[in-house]
Amino acid sequence: MRTLKIIGMVLLGIVGFAAVTAGVGAVLMLLWNALLPALFGLPVLGFWQAVGLVVLTQIVSRLLFGARRGWGHRPHGRDLRRRWHRWMRAQRVKAER
Repeated sequence: MRTLKIIGMVLLGIVGFAAVTAGVGAVLMLLWNALLPALFGLPVLGFWQAVGLVVLTQIVSRLLFGARRGWGHRPHGRDLRRRWHRWMRAQRVKAER
């Protein structure tokens, strides 16, 4: 029973990843084709080219900025509170000057 649950979660993850990638690729394709050919004379982008551009952008951003800055990274719990309090202290110091 546990094995079926794990297999189901893996399949759900794969389908979800494919759906999100396809959705982002479609939005990118529509925006690119609506704006860039008219403004800058660039060629029209196909769906698979847009998906490839999304994947390439993710790879390059992870190489340049590290894996922690990829999709889905958000500070949680104490880390978020710590950042918030640090920012508030900095703002109070600026206001006192």
